[in-house]
Amino acid sequence: AFSPDGLLIATGSTDCTAMVWDSAGGTCLSVLDKHAEAVTALQFSNDGAKLVTGSRDGTVRVWHVENAACPQVFRGHAGSVRAVCFSPSGALVASGSGKSIFHGLGDFAVRIWEAATGRCLHCLHGHTQYVWSTCFSPDGTLLASASGDRTVRIWSTETWTCLRTLEDHGGPVLSVCFLPA
Repeated sequence: AFSPDGLLIATGSTDCTAMVWDSAGGTCLSVLDKHAEAVTALQFSNDGAKLVTGSRDGTVRVWHVENAACPQVFRGHAGSVRAVCFSPSGALVASGSGKSIFHGLGDFAVRIWEAATGRCLHCLHGHTQYVWSTCFSPDGTLLASASGDRTVRIWSTETWTCLRTLEDHGGPVLSVCFLPA
């Protein structure tokens, strides 16, 4: 993932780390090594100050890019976290999960977290397979989630209810995004 200003690149790996790189020179600026399993998803906040990571260990972490501090660990998913994103304001984080490859448990849920505290505000159910991607609309009024159940669900961020389900894919939906404003 590129930072909004394009100066940084973040990468996630099966070695349980995320790394932040200088995009111009290719120098590693920080190694974020608090996850216990592979880092499967990541995204910078719109201001570039924070990075959110999701892992097969079932946790979501918010990192301060400047000093690599990780003040927040979000726990609550029953399975591997495969999708993470910040809301446009950076106040919320959405994460999606599936089954754990180790114990076979999973909730296929989208969780909405308060970014500053790590408190789970909402748990959105409806998908029946892995949630592979989450994305807030540019104005923050909608959240889209893509799933292995071949659907995309569009959620209202006011009521946290599913407004519509897009279901014409012939296979798992691995990614979703909104057109920038």
